[in-house]
Amino acid sequence: GVGTAQEVFVGTTRGIDTAGTHGFQRNTAEVYERYVISIPPERAIGTIAWPPKAAAPDPRTAFLTTAAERFATPAEFRKRVAASLRQRPKGVREAVIFVHGFNTNFAEGLYRIAQLAHDLSAGSLMVHYAWPSRASPLGYVYDRDSALFARDGLERLILETAAAGSERIVVVGHSMG
Repeated sequence: GVGTAQEVFVGTTRGIDTAGTHGFQRNTAEVYERYVISIPPERAIGTIAWPPKAAAPDPRTAFLTTAAERFATPAEFRKRVAASLRQRPKGVREAVIFVHGFNTNFAEGLYRIAQLAHDLSAGSLMVHYAWPSRASPLGYVYDRDSALFARDGLERLILETAAAGSERIVVVGHSMG
């Protein structure tokens, strides 16, 4: 591959539609996943270069999802997080949990944490908590209520990440996150 691979684990309380994609609906059952995002070499630091809608994406200039995996159980998630943590030296087995803010769809939150990890050269395990934002500037009330709804899911994600062997967890929130 041309881009730099960035692994991101995800815990989400977003509903999953019939196409298997994450929408804005609230889901009481948390879903756990793992993604690998290819970060393109030809872009400005701090930016997300979106693939074109009408043409084939270029891995030299656009972010791409190169792997996606949904875990059947929280135990599977913990096992994979633990394996990823073990690849880091003892004493730096840290997880950063990013909580996106208002007006954010699933892909925007996922690509933002990948971009931050890459640009900051963070050696930490990256975890994204995707709560059910409507991803609309007019969806403030829905998002505010969703952020309150999503607190239990965030707590579960923190506990699962700790149970996987993270020596330290840093929670980073943006806006309503």
